[in-house]
Amino acid sequence: MPQSLTRVLIHTVFSTKGREPVFEDAAFRSEVHAYLGGCAKALDCLPLQIGGVAIMFIC
Repeated sequence: MPQSLTRVLIHTVFSTKGREPVFEDAAFRSEVHAYLGGCAKALDCLPLQIGGVAIMFIC
């Protein structure tokens, strides 16, 4: 019997409006990551890694 195996990986990147540094607060950042993980699980997706970085550019 034929078998088909697939694996779809999605890498999502987003930014805040005006690149405002709203994720500097560790508690808020943790809540956002937990929310994103919950959304993924509600859609029957397995989140492999959820996180982020804060990069400040000085021009």
